[in-house]
Amino acid sequence: MVEKEERPVVREGESVCPRCFMRIPSKMVEQDGMIFMEKTCPEHGLFSVPISRYAWYFTGLRSYYDSLVARNEPPDAKDQAMYTLFLNMRCNMNCPICFTDANRDYSEPDLAFIEKSLEGMHGVQINLFGGEPTVRDDLPEIISIVRKSGNIPLLFTNGLKLVDIDYLRSLKEAGLEEVHLQFDGFEEAAYLRFRRQRLVDTKVKGLENLKELDIATVLETTIARDVNSDQLNRILDYAVHNDFIKAIAFRSYSVLGKAGLGPDSCFTLEDLVDLLDLQTNGRINLRDVFFFQRMLFALFHILGISTCFYNHYYLLYRREGGEYDTISELVDIDGLEYDPEDLKTNIPGFIARLLPRFTSAGARKVMWDILATMADRLGYGQRFYYSQHRHTRDMLVLGFEKACDRYTFDYEHVSNCPGGEITTTDGITTSFSLGNIKRDKKAVQRGRSGPKPTSSDDSPCRSIG
Repeated sequence: MVEKEERPVVREGESVCPRCFMRIPSKMVEQDGMIFMEKTCPEHGLFSVPISRYAWYFTGLRSYYDSLVARNEPPDAKDQAMYTLFLNMRCNMNCPICFTDANRDYSEPDLAFIEKSLEGMHGVQINLFGGEPTVRDDLPEIISIVRKSGNIPLLFTNGLKLVDIDYLRSLKEAGLEEVHLQFDGFEEAAYLRFRRQRLVDTKVKGLENLKELDIATVLETTIARDVNSDQLNRILDYAVHNDFIKAIAFRSYSVLGKAGLGPDSCFTLEDLVDLLDLQTNGRINLRDVFFFQRMLFALFHILGISTCFYNHYYLLYRREGGEYDTISELVDIDGLEYDPEDLKTNIPGFIARLLPRFTSAGARKVMWDILATMADRLGYGQRFYYSQHRHTRDMLVLGFEKACDRYTFDYEHVSNCPGGEITTTDGITTSFSLGNIKRDKKAVQRGRSGPKPTSSDDSPCRSIG
């Protein structure tokens, strides 16, 4: 084993102490084929936090990201392509893992505040968030305000009220574009652990109503160790069979807000891909995700799209009979080599090397879908944020994500977070990740957060095999 002082330092930055939230120096180090964030608080000591399961994956993508996508300075207020509008902190549930620490005091924005906040924005994705937004009686009016402002309303919800199809229809008629449904799978054990109640029938009924009204839907799936990590392929199979599902966001549990499970339940994003690798017999695997994500960074650069380094994506294409093709099965992506520095000065050359890979029938279908999606979004006037919104029915986006928490937060994310926030406490801010840390600090101060971190032993990184 390499001695600690000899371990390669991959990058340096700043983070926070998981106990007191003091801003402290941090560094990414490589050890035993993994990447760890190490940071030392003067009062609480050393923390060593797993960031990446595989050093080759992290370092292999990081250079492309830093060269092509990363921003040095945060955008100005209102310049983001996505904002999360916190409508309340009230909720009709009391989940022990709620990362916003819902059911606490918060001054809810009135309609005038919302209208004022949206002035000067156009084509922006507005995430209606909480708490639980559907407990507001004026939610249809809020959706209408967002639409009339020229922006795109998306609803993030636990889905309890979606069992009433007439209520859901009223939201659609008001202009709702898309629903992001909190969905932890088809087993009650996960809901009992995450939500403290049985919810499978409620979730299934809500999905049936979303399908009947043909409302584009994203499954927001929290994955935690020893809770529902065996359910990814079952969730994927449902999405493949139902084309109103536009995407699945497989998101590792993070130590935020109420944090009722503790750090040892977390995964790295590579772990999430490995779980699907096991459950799909290798059809969805980290090597293919690596090459696709690398190509995405190139396309993001060409289109001027900012994205978080810790949100990675992969594409599937539905076929008849509930089957699918992966993007890697349709397009020869892994053979595409390019120098990020060369791409910045020779975009036409990169495109010329890319196009021959789309000559097969399947690859031409992918190219057509990409062009149709881009044209649709341009015609809609949407700012180019790479979201699940507005793409063809054949395409299913898989997201592998890990939110910044008190262990993994890197101040670089303040500049590179792809979305901002609108709250009554701070107005319009441009970093959702920094908002997470601010809320988490207050939750700890209120004594509402979960198990208290005491040492690096609180963040084990175990094999998933």
